[in-house]
Amino acid sequence: MDFDLDAEAPALAPEPLELAPAPQAPDPPRDSELAQLFEEQYAKLVSAAERVLRDPSEAEDAVQDAFVSACRNLHRFRAEARLSTWLYRIVINSALMRVRKRKRRGEWSLEPEEALSASVDAQQESRASRRQLVARVSACARRLPRRQRDLLADRYLEELPVERIAARRGISVGAAKTRLHRARAALRSLAEADCA
Repeated sequence: MDFDLDAEAPALAPEPLELAPAPQAPDPPRDSELAQLFEEQYAKLVSAAERVLRDPSEAEDAVQDAFVSACRNLHRFRAEARLSTWLYRIVINSALMRVRKRKRRGEWSLEPEEALSASVDAQQESRASRRQLVARVSACARRLPRRQRDLLADRYLEELPVERIAARRGISVGAAKTRLHRARAALRSLAEADCA
């Protein structure tokens, strides 16, 4: 077998490399999501701050300060925790800062350990009420048709955006929004029937 050393080698086209898509980080929460959460949780947040401060008007001020702080620092939110947990922690910290200020001015007799204990009590009470609510909602969700349960699980347990739910289910974004709305309405009806 003879090789022609003067002949040009055929040009080889490089094979295109297929890169795996980079994992998607969860979208950072928007101001509107924070505002909606704040509106939904306002009474609970004031109650938690009031347990630390023992003054309703001071508690409301602490919650307002916490909301402003959360808006300013929303870019720092890490999706390792839930947005509600993050906001709750900011409220407790705001209340504790007010306790420290009062104490420095000689207006407060609550010791830091008592304030921390009140914070821990508030967290435990919040967890207990959340567990009860989760149990009631779960019981109602189990009575929904499987397709509605799956949609709600995608949105609220896996915290998927509507676009990803639509892709996962092979439906349009509009259809996903409509089906989620119907599933929430069905769940709400079941929950209201249980409370009546």
